[in-house]
Amino acid sequence: MKSYLKSFDFFEKYVGNPQEGEWYVETHIRRLLKTLDYLPPLTDAAQVLELGAIPYYLTILLKRYYGLQVDTVSFYEVERAQVEQHLVESRKYGEKFVFKNLSLNLERDVLPFDDDTYDLVLCCELLEHLLINPSHMLSEIHRTLKPEGYLLLTTPNVMRRENLLALLFGRNVYDRYHGNGIYGRHNREYTADELRNLLRVNGFEIERLDLCDVYSDSALTRWLCPPAWRDTIFALAQPKGERCTGFPSELYVLMDEYKNVLYPGIVMGVNEMGHLGRGWYERERHDFCYRWTGREAEIFLKPKGPFKRLSIHALCNHPDVQTLPVVIKLLLNDRVVGEKEISWAGWSKITFELEGDETLGEACFKLLISRGWIPKRELGTDDERELGIAIHSVQLE
Repeated sequence: MKSYLKSFDFFEKYVGNPQEGEWYVETHIRRLLKTLDYLPPLTDAAQVLELGAIPYYLTILLKRYYGLQVDTVSFYEVERAQVEQHLVESRKYGEKFVFKNLSLNLERDVLPFDDDTYDLVLCCELLEHLLINPSHMLSEIHRTLKPEGYLLLTTPNVMRRENLLALLFGRNVYDRYHGNGIYGRHNREYTADELRNLLRVNGFEIERLDLCDVYSDSALTRWLCPPAWRDTIFALAQPKGERCTGFPSELYVLMDEYKNVLYPGIVMGVNEMGHLGRGWYERERHDFCYRWTGREAEIFLKPKGPFKRLSIHALCNHPDVQTLPVVIKLLLNDRVVGEKEISWAGWSKITFELEGDETLGEACFKLLISRGWIPKRELGTDDERELGIAIHSVQLE
C-alpha cells in the first residue's frame, strides 16, 4: 500500500518536493488504513464529501478500493486555487485521478452544497488546524448530511503520551510556527471528552468514538500505557434533529465579539453567531431558541439579492404592554427606516417594509426599544437584566 500511494505525483507536481510525499505516506499510512476501518455501510451510489482532502491519498483509496465518488474541498483560504483541478497520476500503476480544487475557509465560508446531499462527510486531521470557530464547520456538515448520513472525524489526541512525556521533561507541546501560514500548524488539539461534547452540542449523536495508536509501532508501549494516552481520536457520528450550533464554555470565550456575516437571515441557536453586534443577552430555550435584546441591539445581515422587508419573529413581554405600548425603531446603516408600535404580549411576526439590494454588501440593522423592563422589579425574580424584546429569527425578504 505504501508503494502504491508513493507512486502518485501530487507532491512532485504541485509542491515541487516528491520527498515530502514519501515522508507523508511513511508517517500516515497506518492512520489512513485505520480510517477505512471506521467507514459506515455505504452503497455504490453513496454521495461522499471529503474536507481537507489534499494530498488526496485517502480520496484515492476510497475511489480505488471502494468505488466511491468523492467531492473534495480544501480548507486553506490562503491556498486560493491557482488551478481549478488537480490531476494526480501514478506512472508506475498507470492510474490517474482528477480532483476539483475547491478552496474554502471552513471556519467562515458556507459549503456550496445543498441541504441533505451527502451520505458521508470525512473530516480527517483538519479540526486541529482551525483557529476560531469549529462549530461553524460542524453546523455546515450537519446541514449537508442526509438525516441518516455519517460524519467520520479524526484528530490528534492532545493527551497522547508523546505530549505528556514532553511536558514531564520540560519541553513545549505547542506546534511550531509554519511557513504555510496560520492554518498550516495545529492551532488547537482536543481531548476525547472535549471532542465528544463539541459534537454533541452541535447536533451530532456519536455512534463510535475511540482512541487509537496509529503513529507508534511499539506494541509494548501501547500495552503499558492507558487508552487515554493513545495518539489519535476516531469518531463516527450522525446528525440528529434540527441543525444547531453550540459553543462549549471550555472551548469558547467572548464569542459575542466574533463577526462573520454570511446569511440574509438568522435563527437563534442555528446560525446567529457572527451576525450579532452589541445589545444581546445569552441564548435561552423553551420550545425553541431565542435571545433577549437590551434597549438597543445590532444585527448584521448579508443580502443575497433585492429585498423589500425585514421580518422578525419576536416576543414583547412587558407586563403593561397592552396599556403602555412599546415602540420599536429600526435603523439600517444608521438611517431610520421604520417604526412599529407593539401593544400585545406574546410571539408574533413584526415586519418592516424596506427597499434595498445586494449592493449594500453588509447591512447593519439596529433595533431601538423605547423602554425595557426588569423581571426582578416586575415579577420578584432574581433576574436584574433590563429586557427589550425576545427574538427567535430575523429574515430579509
